[in-house]
Amino acid sequence: MALPSPLDALRDILARPAGVAIAYSGGMDSGFLALAAVRFRGADTVRAFFVASELNPASETERALTLAGRHGIPCERLEVAVLPLPVFREHPPDRCYHCKREIFTRILAVVPAGWRLVEGSNLDDRGDYRPGKRALAELGVGSPLEEAGFTKAMIRETLQEWGAPEFVRPPMPCLATRIPFGTPVDAEKLRQIGEGEALLTAAGLSGARLRHHGTIARIEVPPADLPRALPLLREVAPGLRALGFRFVTLDVEGYRQGSMNP
Repeated sequence: MALPSPLDALRDILARPAGVAIAYSGGMDSGFLALAAVRFRGADTVRAFFVASELNPASETERALTLAGRHGIPCERLEVAVLPLPVFREHPPDRCYHCKREIFTRILAVVPAGWRLVEGSNLDDRGDYRPGKRALAELGVGSPLEEAGFTKAMIRETLQEWGAPEFVRPPMPCLATRIPFGTPVDAEKLRQIGEGEALLTAAGLSGARLRHHGTIARIEVPPADLPRALPLLREVAPGLRALGFRFVTLDVEGYRQGSMNP
């Protein structure tokens, strides 16, 4: 007997609960999951929850909510502050665990009875350091894309087929991932990172990361952009210094997902 395709498996997983609530960021994975839920169930028993916090640039919030409306995804915005958590500000290596537990506990508090809360992790996420997965397991949050056998390449291809290419984009993890573990997180650092990356994007370095090392801004760009990055960074450097950085450096190894992880 042939095994079901990942899409058939996802359809079956999403059909089981009375309703599906999605932790939605507007990124490729959670966007695909929300689209699939609406497509397979109809919008009446689907609800996406976008969490707006200090960790999301305003432009990302606006983009996520706009895409949800454009594609008929019922979406609610939740305001959740994480900086008041002492353990978050201290920035230990398991910071993501504490942050995820706070955020998903808040979402669960407004999920209708009998509905299942799910999020967009997939098979490709297994190789990275993700302490937040422990919080999801403790709270009973599902990961249907991983369970169904989806990779990022499969998600990307299906989004194109479904006419939703706007969701296809590089991952945008929270701004705190740009700060070394053990360095306290505060609103000023998050502001510097968010505004600095906006400058990089405006200069044509889409997908760049600004790693915050005190007075040093270490810039990671996709490896394919390394040859053209230096002259563009020379143009952006005054704006980055105006944000409070004394030195602007280009990482010659380029962007590496999880480069700040232990």
